[in-house]
Amino acid sequence: MYVHNTWIHLKPEHRDEYIRLLVEEVRLAKQREPAIKRFDVYQNLDNPNLIHTYEVYIDKAAHALHYEQPYLKAFYERTAAMYDMSKMAAERPVECKNLEPSDDDWN
Repeated sequence: MYVHNTWIHLKPEHRDEYIRLLVEEVRLAKQREPAIKRFDVYQNLDNPNLIHTYEVYIDKAAHALHYEQPYLKAFYERTAAMYDMSKMAAERPVECKNLEPSDDDWN
């Protein structure tokens, strides 16, 4: 398993459109990429401009393949101006080792 978490800071004026586009992209990815085991999207209750994704892939290669998909590249091109980069710059992805649940719990 490979887990990828993102915290996405949005410009308030783009929040609703971004969320709509993100949900569309996630649904498309789950339909087309069988190596995605889970892909959840959350909105922070205290700060509605903060979005979190929790993505589970069968392995790191499946995650890399996701980033090669044309629809994801088009999504990033369309949404590039919607991010609040002043807040996102401080947060970088961190790779972690899964301690619990075991891989069998996902099957």
